Amino acid sequence: MTPGQSPMELGEAIAAAATVMPDSHLGILADRIGNCVTPEQGWSVTREPPVREYMQQAASIVAAWNTQPEPLSGSALALALRAAMDTRSRLRAAQDVQLVWTGPDTAHVRTQLTSDVVIDVISRAQKDLLLVSYANYPEPRIRSALVAAVDRGVNVSILAENAVAAEGQYEGPRDDPYEGLAVARYEWSPESRPRPHNRPAVMHAKLILADDHTVLISSANLTGRALDHNMEAGVLISGGPIPQTLYQHFRQLSYDGIIQKD
Repeated sequence: MTPGQSPMELGEAIAAAATVMPDSHLGILADRIGNCVTPEQGWSVTREPPVREYMQQAASIVAAWNTQPEPLSGSALALALRAAMDTRSRLRAAQDVQLVWTGPDTAHVRTQLTSDVVIDVISRAQKDLLLVSYANYPEPRIRSALVAAVDRGVNVSILAENAVAAEGQYEGPRDDPYEGLAVARYEWSPESRPRPHNRPAVMHAKLILADDHTVLISSANLTGRALDHNMEAGVLISGGPIPQTLYQHFRQLSYDGIIQKD
């Protein structure tokens, strides 16, 4: 907390600290606050260790503690800090994040065909599969994986750019890339698009979401060139809150009519 800054709500201050502070510092802060009898004594814990992030987050928590309308003991606040730290640890353990890189190797990052990861994500879907891509020219292996998903009863939805809605900014494939597949097709509704400089914004997101547990977020479109040859980067997220949040987000976008069936 800097001079002149209004104190945060205590819950907000704890959440902010749990987001950025390492476990070692958060544990130190909890131990020291637990030994404080009054909020005023809390200011003594904000000076050590002399690390800027620790001092700022500790000061924000102590400032919020001092503004509580009802008395709160140091031990109770310490318990809240440890609970936040434990929750963060559980979320991290439940979520696996992997880099997906297609392009030149270095000693730090090895290339992995994005198409292989796409097929893996498609294979993980048991109920719902959402593919979001600006351009769509799926290679035969991707199409085969989608056929297999449909055959095992997965509801496959595809959100793609629409040439008419894009008003000349996107041509689209000449032939239907998903012809013969029982998939639901969606577009970003023209009515809900911003129009900077009198031109509609375009649907440029790229991700593949398997149920609510796995998502690949990538720079790569669903084209053979992008998935196998271009320099593309992405992350594969398994478990944790992000796939769940995206699943609910797209359901809400559909419910609100922002994305609609093509």
